[in-house]
Amino acid sequence: MIFNILYNAGMALASAILPVGKLLGKKARLLIEGQEKFNPDELAAWRKSKEKVIWFHCASLGEFEQGRPVLEAFREKHPEYGVLLTFFSPSGYEVRKNYPLADFICYLPLDTASGARRFVEAARPDIVVFVKYEFWPNIIREIKRSGARLIGISVILRPGQSFFKPWGGFFRDVLHHFDYLFVQNQSSAELLDSIGFSRYEVAGDTRFDRVMATAGDTKEVAGIRGFIEARFSTTLELTDGDSPALRQAQGDSGEVKGNNGSAQGDSGDSPGTRNSSPGTKVLVAGSVWPEDMEVLKPFIAAHPEMKFIIAPHDIKPDQISRWVKETGGLRYSEMEKYSTENVLFIDSIGLLARLYKYADYALVGGGFKTGLHNILEPAVFGVPIFFGDQKYKKFQEALDLLELGVAFTVHSSLQEVFEGLDVAEIQRKAEVYVNQNAGATRKILGFLNLNS
Repeated sequence: MIFNILYNAGMALASAILPVGKLLGKKARLLIEGQEKFNPDELAAWRKSKEKVIWFHCASLGEFEQGRPVLEAFREKHPEYGVLLTFFSPSGYEVRKNYPLADFICYLPLDTASGARRFVEAARPDIVVFVKYEFWPNIIREIKRSGARLIGISVILRPGQSFFKPWGGFFRDVLHHFDYLFVQNQSSAELLDSIGFSRYEVAGDTRFDRVMATAGDTKEVAGIRGFIEARFSTTLELTDGDSPALRQAQGDSGEVKGNNGSAQGDSGDSPGTRNSSPGTKVLVAGSVWPEDMEVLKPFIAAHPEMKFIIAPHDIKPDQISRWVKETGGLRYSEMEKYSTENVLFIDSIGLLARLYKYADYALVGGGFKTGLHNILEPAVFGVPIFFGDQKYKKFQEALDLLELGVAFTVHSSLQEVFEGLDVAEIQRKAEVYVNQNAGATRKILGFLNLNS
């Protein structure tokens, strides 16, 4: 009871001071403005037009990608259901607010008792699917009270969470409101056993299904193959506007030198091959932060024979401008102006998952400070994966791929772990790992079909 009182008091206080949060930065402002704009009457009016509703809640963009295979498969199987999609983070909502396979998309309201009641009464869902985590007590209680079936998918639990503490009865009660949980691994299952929760199945992570679907998409990302296949200029004279990378790559003759010092001319490769020059390799760096760039910059300078495609986690114009100047790179939005550079910064959102198919190597950001981003996206393409050695241990796939020798941690020098890799063996191991862990969507959909 005391936890419930304290929780609701905290949520009420947060609601009261919410407008002040707009001063904390762009993300906070977007979240607060999105919640302020939400009109439960609009949601209720939409609900009246639907025979049944399934509601998917995803904290952010990463959780959306986990839930997406299930959402899309369910929609195809059950067109009679309207699809409600909610986000808590702007990084999910702002990217997917126009996602065509959801009928109503909005922010999840702050979890006050009154706000939760208004939202659930307006939505009147028949099935609710929470992806991975975000266990909001008031909203979950209202869902249970409404009679909707509440399912958790791709759930991963850890011993340090409140559910498993001696004082965590309030939180365990919230967890027990779920009708069924599809957990990612056996350790999560054992934790549920320890609190007497038996309505679960070890199904794995739906992200494996998502990345396999992405790998099967043959659609090209506009301009990327041209950037990769473009040779460094052998005729342009260096000017003050030429990039440092191009200057370093060119010798006195203007020819581009490879690792062995030989000039790279026409290779005779057939059209459509990814790399058109002998020895040219591509490193795709995804969701990078400044700490990741500090490792990348010296590596880029040391490898003018390679191509680098870099997707920052935050697309900040000033930050990208600084990195462009430091590396001699160019922006994706300006790529037509500079076809001979070897570093490309992606200043557009929503492309990263498809960019990894162009990679020979991948560096995934967040491992140094903020928390590792999705490494399954490059793993499905069988490339060696590098990431920082500080913030990765809570990600099971990172531990798995490190043990297999598909992924490698970086301390301060990427060069130290780059050489001597058995790329063919890495590709084989990655393929086996992804295939063995696929199939969670099928299991979840089977359950939903029986209970819809």
